[in-house]
Amino acid sequence: MNIHVKGIAVALIAFSLLGLSCSGDKSPSKDTSTPDVFEIAPVELMSDTTETDRIDDVPAAPDLAPETTLDVVELVSLSWSVGQPLDQRTTVEFGSKYELPQQFYDGLEALGVPLEKLTWSDLGLTADWDTTRLHWTDTIRHEGHKAPDFGYMVVEDVVQALATDDDDQTARQLVSLMYKYMDRFEFVQSHFDETIVIEEQPYPLLDALEQFYTHPGVPGHPYETAVPWPTVENNLAQAVLQLPLEARIALAQAIVGLLRAADMRNQALTASGNVTWEQWQVHQSNFLVGAGVYAADVQQGPYPAFDYELVNRAGQLAVRSLESLRLALLEIDPVEGVQFQLLGPLGTIAVDFGSGENQWKMPEAFLLVDMGGDDEYVGRNASNFSIFNPVAALLDMGGDDEYVTAYEWEIGQAALLGPRQPMAGAGIYGIAILSDHEGNDSYRCPRTCQGFGVFGVGTLLDHGGDDNYIGYEHAQGSSELGYGLLLDRGEGDDSYETLQFGQGYAGPRAMGWLVDDGGNDSYLALKDPMVFNWAGEGHNFSGSQGFAFGFRGGPYWSGGLGALLDLKGDDHYQCSVMCLGFGYFFGTGLVWDGGGDDSYEITHKYGLGSATHQSVGLFFDDAGSDQYRISGNDEAIGLGYDHGVAFHLDRGDGDDVYTVDNYGDFVIGFARHPAMGVLINEGGNDEYHIPGSGSRSLGRSEVNPGDRDGFLAGFISVGMFLDLGGPKDVYDVADRPDVTNDSQWIQTEPLGGAWEPELDFGLGLDLE
Repeated sequence: MNIHVKGIAVALIAFSLLGLSCSGDKSPSKDTSTPDVFEIAPVELMSDTTETDRIDDVPAAPDLAPETTLDVVELVSLSWSVGQPLDQRTTVEFGSKYELPQQFYDGLEALGVPLEKLTWSDLGLTADWDTTRLHWTDTIRHEGHKAPDFGYMVVEDVVQALATDDDDQTARQLVSLMYKYMDRFEFVQSHFDETIVIEEQPYPLLDALEQFYTHPGVPGHPYETAVPWPTVENNLAQAVLQLPLEARIALAQAIVGLLRAADMRNQALTASGNVTWEQWQVHQSNFLVGAGVYAADVQQGPYPAFDYELVNRAGQLAVRSLESLRLALLEIDPVEGVQFQLLGPLGTIAVDFGSGENQWKMPEAFLLVDMGGDDEYVGRNASNFSIFNPVAALLDMGGDDEYVTAYEWEIGQAALLGPRQPMAGAGIYGIAILSDHEGNDSYRCPRTCQGFGVFGVGTLLDHGGDDNYIGYEHAQGSSELGYGLLLDRGEGDDSYETLQFGQGYAGPRAMGWLVDDGGNDSYLALKDPMVFNWAGEGHNFSGSQGFAFGFRGGPYWSGGLGALLDLKGDDHYQCSVMCLGFGYFFGTGLVWDGGGDDSYEITHKYGLGSATHQSVGLFFDDAGSDQYRISGNDEAIGLGYDHGVAFHLDRGDGDDVYTVDNYGDFVIGFARHPAMGVLINEGGNDEYHIPGSGSRSLGRSEVNPGDRDGFLAGFISVGMFLDLGGPKDVYDVADRPDVTNDSQWIQTEPLGGAWEPELDFGLGLDLE
């Protein structure tokens, strides 16, 4: 087939036209003040070569008259495709391969508790009235024994998604899974992808860049195309045509896929017709200047107008498109001296195909690609800082990279108050993806970063190296009213540091997941320095590491699913309060560690498989000899509180040690204010070190006056402790002669002023 393309003249890149600036300064001065969140910073690409150096490295262009066109290109019939035609929506059944041990059901029988009694109050807040409630929340609270089955349903889904090699579908499948648990009424597998085909084009990348340059912007955008496309095309052609055909095709496919995702995101915000673009812009601006999202005007306006499934599908397509580009570029060598940049209605496309070190400042990038080098990304990279920037994608192919803010800061209240500066995979009313292929990378930001989403999809994908993540609020796989994912692959030894609302945190109607596939990792939610004195108790608030939060201050917002899943390695976890598999007000917190000799420490209280106020807390450690410690104020490790359902499961035959440093109250399989608190340790010679009398531990319950008033009347309370193996378990607990190896104990002693033997139950069991 003969293809005759008119009006394309090969020329050198016009740097001044395209806004590309170059500098040899690798350490420019930084603005120490917080920039105005509405300021559109200049677009820069800074590297260690000068503009003259770059131009001199480019081969001279042919001497063509202005009216001359490229010769007719002869091509055999060719097409290049990526992605797959995938548009499936199927309902799946509840359930996993996991089954609670028979001793759990035997214990209920010994207590005289039928399964139908394992249900707890909704406070009269029906799911029909509470429009943020997720259907499975009621299932696992109304049939408490199904809570571990649900947790392992999530685990099995994630493990299956990661079982394939590091291909372009893995991250897409994880984003798809998030919607499976986000649908309000059923488990829906909503899979979406599109086959992006480039057919018989001599200049596929130039064609895709034209689609980007001429694509309509979001209504109300002040941007206007200042230069006609043929002029811009002339200035792009010299750089573009130096790239191998395979690179041009891959970049073209990514751009077209991201454009389609941008259209879908726009539909997700406005298809209902109930919220205008101007109103969305106001709400996003309010969030960026520091406003919260738990307000009546949000619940009545943006929330019901937002299409959760459509934006998830947009996220699937965008993530897959960027990951397909990453895999394609693995097979292509860098081309030194080739860079280009293009500003359009949806942001900026910038590409450096060389392997040198760069410093990037790209606040409104639609697509940023860097082929290698130890790079520094400064400021609002890979984030939707404007309603007019629906997609923000960043791909770095190699090097030990740093992702930092444009201003100096230290941990403290000042860094976490006032305007937000989203970065590093922050989907703020849009789709944001950061994918870093390899290297020992450093991610550092105060808040709203590292896989955070609100009314959007925020993803950070790191595919190798020993990485360091510091993000102190709404970071590291966290979300409110959206989707947030941090996926770290490559089995490196990674460190994660946060303060609050991070490391697998989900607020109302949200999925916030942190997934790490291996390595000896460290997860920290700060004890020191003191930043926010939680409840005046002298401790920082964590709300992290598999924590889900619902808001009960009016209006009511039910929590989502916050999950931290680490596949293997000898890992260390430390947090302060409400963490490590903790749920709050119809939220579900989940932690799963698949193997290794791990250590867990709570420096205050509430965690390690605990739940309060109509929520669910799930903690699973599948193997290894593990250490559990409460160095603070007790109330943890299989604690159900105020109509919460909590399970702490330590599986395998490792020798585990549980240490409580303070009072020894409300720990290790305990229920308070009608609830369900269960600890099951499957095997090994375990140790339980509990100070005090031990009366409020090891399979007990407590109910106080007023706990069964009004909507709370008639509900039971169950505390269970089951150690199912190991002939040499150690019970270091005073005043509990009933607690010994190879024995069963049932609570008959009332705890609290309203304990009733017909409604309140406690059981412990130790098997050889």
